[in-house]
Amino acid sequence: MVVVPLLIESDSYKKTMNRILVVDCEPETQIRRVTERSGLTSDEVLSIMRTQVSRERRLSEADDIIYNEGTIEGLLAQVKPLHIQYVRFAMDT
Repeated sequence: MVVVPLLIESDSYKKTMNRILVVDCEPETQIRRVTERSGLTSDEVLSIMRTQVSRERRLSEADDIIYNEGTIEGLLAQVKPLHIQYVRFAMDT
């Protein structure tokens, strides 16, 4: 497993990745989280987001998606089955 936040920014990933998991949230949530974490303004965050691959493209490239909105329990309900699936993939290779 490789964690690459901007993986889809380049097409070279297609040669080396078997599956793509995207962790997604609403743009408003993303902006709020970044402003709280980094101290950037909403306009600065939006400017950065505009230079990145669109949310729609990231989601269209994904084999699996985790929606990072809501509770920890909700996240765990999404992560657990994917973990089992990924362990099976690893055992098959």
